[in-house]
Amino acid sequence: DKKIELQSKKIEALKLYKICISNYYFNNKNDSNSKIRDYCNIITSTSKVNFLENDGNKFILDMGTISSEGNILKIKPTNINKDLLSKGDLIMPKDDIGGGLIIGKNGYVDEDNKYVLGDHVYCLKCSNINSLYLHYLINSKYINMQLKRKVTGSAQLGLNSKNVLEQDIYVHDRKEQEFISSILMNIDKIIDLNLNKKNKLENLKKGLMQSMFV
Repeated sequence: DKKIELQSKKIEALKLYKICISNYYFNNKNDSNSKIRDYCNIITSTSKVNFLENDGNKFILDMGTISSEGNILKIKPTNINKDLLSKGDLIMPKDDIGGGLIIGKNGYVDEDNKYVLGDHVYCLKCSNINSLYLHYLINSKYINMQLKRKVTGSAQLGLNSKNVLEQDIYVHDRKEQEFISSILMNIDKIIDLNLNKKNKLENLKKGLMQSMFV
């Protein structure tokens, strides 16, 4: 239990460190030299709920598959080969319910032909920019806060594609984009490693409990 608690604290500290780094590079509140539309166009698709398959080797991306931290959740397997996404695509929920924690966030597609575009999300196709950098930029505190201010609706929240494309952003030069995205990606990798360690500890505890009380 103590190891699990310490591991949880380490993960929270790493997440806080990532937020601090993100704020340092992306907190250009009064500066903008571009809009998202200068680097992206948006496409949408239809529901793939009828193509869910437990043994699928791909994953459907729709509302509910992007976390509040901007991570892709591999929870909807499929074998469909329609609307396949490419590495570097960004997936942004355009609808949300409840507290609106995922609206305006985006997930980064890290592999070709592994994910399928579903409904209730936008796919941002990027060009002339490091799309991993843009992923972190849009997920940064200030830009995400700006996008949330453009949300409409009450019971179900919605984000208009025009409002996304017209969002002002400050874009670093190409070399800085590579540097910033590399730093944040490495922090994400360390967070993932520590999450895996925590999961192993929790499974170990579960196994010990079962052995003790069988």
